[in-house]
Amino acid sequence: MKETGEGLKGQLTVGCVKTLFSHVPQRIKSFREKYPNVTFELREGDSYLLAEQLNNRNIDLAIVRLPLDMEPYSSLFLPEENYVAIMPEQWAKSYESETITMNELANLPLLLLRRISGVGQYELIMDKFEKRGLTPNIVTVCPDVDMILELVNVEVGASIVPASTLKKHFITGIKSFAIEDETIISKSAIIWLKDRYVSKSKQRFIEYFDESIGK
Repeated sequence: MKETGEGLKGQLTVGCVKTLFSHVPQRIKSFREKYPNVTFELREGDSYLLAEQLNNRNIDLAIVRLPLDMEPYSSLFLPEENYVAIMPEQWAKSYESETITMNELANLPLLLLRRISGVGQYELIMDKFEKRGLTPNIVTVCPDVDMILELVNVEVGASIVPASTLKKHFITGIKSFAIEDETIISKSAIIWLKDRYVSKSKQRFIEYFDESIGK
């Protein structure tokens, strides 16, 4: 990233977990309206892969879900969000309530997000079942939320995903439920290497993200 006397200019390479991408489009739009000479390269992957790309200095910033070993990174934490259950609309017709219990979920074929490596939301969700003495029927694990949503859409199974996943406008044929008897919290952050030079453009984008959180 280069800075010139005329203002900010250059390219920021940003990695983002797909389930967090709803945070990105409007912020890039607004940022580029103010700094039109800054361009972006976007990359996607799970939190482990994006951390590796950050460590290898292939990207400037990563927007990731936790847990993650945060020691090498500076960070800006994003608002916490709840996980929700999703299932095909046809299946949802048999439920009278807008909520579902962990026991009911354990008896459905489940499709869960799981990182390629490291501990993540899969382990968090499985721990919640285990503490209740439940053995869920896991039929598919996958690191890609779009694949999970497609499988839910064609009635392969139900899933448990961060609520912001459902902000994608093209999602159809899927019904969401609050989990009645369990609170599963997703934590996320923007991270960057502590020991790497922070360009003015990167610093301003981080500040811009911080200023817009909660708006």
